[in-house]
Amino acid sequence: LIYRITFGLGEFFFALGDDAMVEFVAGIQFLPTTIMMVHLCPAGSEGASYAMFTTVHNAALNLSSMLSTMLLGVWDVGRPVLEANTEDCLDCSAVFGGCAVD
Repeated sequence: LIYRITFGLGEFFFALGDDAMVEFVAGIQFLPTTIMMVHLCPAGSEGASYAMFTTVHNAALNLSSMLSTMLLGVWDVGRPVLEANTEDCLDCSAVFGGCAVD
């Protein structure tokens, strides 16, 4: 979107597809990890282990959203600034993309 390369799609739908693809990949990654965790837990406590793993995963998602919102104060990411200078947007994207641990 920074360079206006959207492969013939509108910017909104391109960004929406990007977000949907990220969620799809995260869901696919979550399944094998959950299966591995169930096989590692003691017999009879699979449900409790799954509940604990899911709770920690969901808490991490909420915490990461909160922290990234707090870090937005480091860069001025208002629309006029981003339209005039894409370098700051690239720096912001690199930092937040590199910090994503899911």
